[in-house]
Amino acid sequence: RVKPHRVHAYVLGEHGDASVLPLSCALVGGIHLEEMMPIESINRAHENTKRAADDVIALRGYTSSASGAAVAKIIESIIMDTRDIIPLSTSAKGRMGIQEDVFISLPCVVGKDGATPWKLDLPEVEIKELQDCAKIVFDASKDII
Repeated sequence: RVKPHRVHAYVLGEHGDASVLPLSCALVGGIHLEEMMPIESINRAHENTKRAADDVIALRGYTSSASGAAVAKIIESIIMDTRDIIPLSTSAKGRMGIQEDVFISLPCVVGKDGATPWKLDLPEVEIKELQDCAKIVFDASKDII
């Protein structure tokens, strides 16, 4: 067991069924997560993350506390110019081979000058997962617009 702030992992794309957990950059104290936990446990944690909002809504009726904490972190990064790397909903077009004009959650450096895209060096399989996610979000947005 380690302190949670020593675990560095992203959930990218969207926070639902098409979300992407890039294990290639998931680290615990500098050690790859896959070396620390069985893949079955990691997959179960990812599935739980996909359902987390539904679980919170079922229990509380809303998820504003988590949203408020995320917004507070973003504001702190801007005001204090911490230059934290935070996954934000940002334009994905042209990043990691994504062709769709879509906004999905991707890592950005956040500070007093705003948000700047952070390039992740992902293996092809994870890039493909992000491309698939972007297409799913893009296709869903066509029904709305």
